[in-house]
Amino acid sequence: TSQFKRSFFARSRARLALLSMDLGLIVFAYLVANFVHFDWQLPQKAWPYVTQTLLWSVLLKPPVFIYYGLYQRATRWVGRKDLAAIVKAVSLGSALVVATTYFSGLQAHSRAVFIVDWTLLIFLMSTLRFTVSHVLSGASRAGGAGPYIRVLVAGSGHGGEAILRSLLEDPKSRYLPVGIIDHEPHRWGALIHGVRVMGGATDIALSASTHGVEMVLVSLSDMDPSVVRDITEACKKHDIAYRLVPTLSDLLSQEHTHLV
Repeated sequence: TSQFKRSFFARSRARLALLSMDLGLIVFAYLVANFVHFDWQLPQKAWPYVTQTLLWSVLLKPPVFIYYGLYQRATRWVGRKDLAAIVKAVSLGSALVVATTYFSGLQAHSRAVFIVDWTLLIFLMSTLRFTVSHVLSGASRAGGAGPYIRVLVAGSGHGGEAILRSLLEDPKSRYLPVGIIDHEPHRWGALIHGVRVMGGATDIALSASTHGVEMVLVSLSDMDPSVVRDITEACKKHDIAYRLVPTLSDLLSQEHTHLV
């Protein structure tokens, strides 16, 4: 119970800290948008509606961010879904502020300021999360016990994505994914969670020698049996260890389930 409480409060502190930083970015982005609009010479007459609009921004945007789950996501990893959530949250929050200022008698407020504010806030919040993710990843690697086992993940579908995410998010994981292998050529060169798709089964040897790969994790849910066979044969040929990672449905359908 005490361990659960410590973990809960640790997560809460991290979420509150991120929310606090986002509040600072809300204020910063809106003020910068105004200064840009007025060529860095904000007139005295503008301050009353600037402060009023800023107050609405601070009151309306954070609840929208919470609604879109921006503080329920793992900060150790940032992906496309996280960026999409930021865009949606900032867009809705900005729309609420625009509507509120309009119906509260501030029709003269420049719409160009809102556009700059919207763009800048998305950029700043995304950059903040990428920075936090980079710092946390570096800290976990620096504080890890022993050297990492460098692995390739075979499969760039849902199964491979789940393997990558679990390895990157788990601070205790000793497996470091350095590349992805996939049988679809149109996916080669793409980035998934910051890890590049390096090629197909015939590229395993080159990838392994270039990046010091010691193991290949094969996602069975992403590949046909013939492709799995090609990958495992390539691993055997070049003396590279491999593990077959079953699908969740296969794990759940096992006849013998042991409860601990």
